[in-house]
Amino acid sequence: MIIGMRAKPAIPLVDEGTYTAICVGIYDLGEQQVEWQGKTKYSNRVRITFELVGETVEIDGETKPRHVSREFSVAAGKNSNLRKFITAWRGKAFSDGEFLEFNMDTLLGRPAMVQIVHSEDGQYANVDGVMRLPKGMPTPTTETELHLFNIDDFTEEDFKALPDFLQEKVKNSTQYQQMHAPEDEVDFPEEEQEQLKNRVAAARATGRADYMAEMALKEKSKASAAKKAKTGRTTQHAAPAPDIEEEPPF
Repeated sequence: MIIGMRAKPAIPLVDEGTYTAICVGIYDLGEQQVEWQGKTKYSNRVRITFELVGETVEIDGETKPRHVSREFSVAAGKNSNLRKFITAWRGKAFSDGEFLEFNMDTLLGRPAMVQIVHSEDGQYANVDGVMRLPKGMPTPTTETELHLFNIDDFTEEDFKALPDFLQEKVKNSTQYQQMHAPEDEVDFPEEEQEQLKNRVAAARATGRADYMAEMALKEKSKASAAKKAKTGRTTQHAAPAPDIEEEPPF
């Protein structure tokens, strides 16, 4: 197999600058375990996706509208990045009470001016800022289907409509783990799991693999995580917490 014939070409970044955009997706990712400044915590996360008006990108031989996204921790304080972002977007400050009552779903389909800045390593195009459309500028339109996902109104149909990478994020949420935890109690002695871990480590140390032990350990870990989810938070798959997410440029 020739690697170059199988590997997908990198998608070129959209240029840095300010763009007219439309919000085409708002995704409630639920409560996620995040690591930030050396600490682990739980935070509800939301993802806002914009379509850059007039910008396209070729993916797998098909020309598609260019999309960029940004993720936020859901927090209501005056210094929260989400509150600052939405305030800049609407061009008017919130009172504390107004922001607590604000329904983010109303942002879907709204136009904006977004500032795109590349990450330091040059791998990603990030939404660095936003503002309302200047007065007198025509309101842009899009033929792209608008997407809204709210984990509190979870349906399998809405979940399956998400891109695969967003499905994986939602699966890691506390809410998803609770909804899909097994009904029957599962319990594996810690001693048994420790024995499996030792078998796996010993095999790897000699350059071999104990596949039976690895499979058993994987299944027991999944079952233990599901049991934890029934009573609250799960501790699997910690994710980075910065508000500007490094992501593929589409």
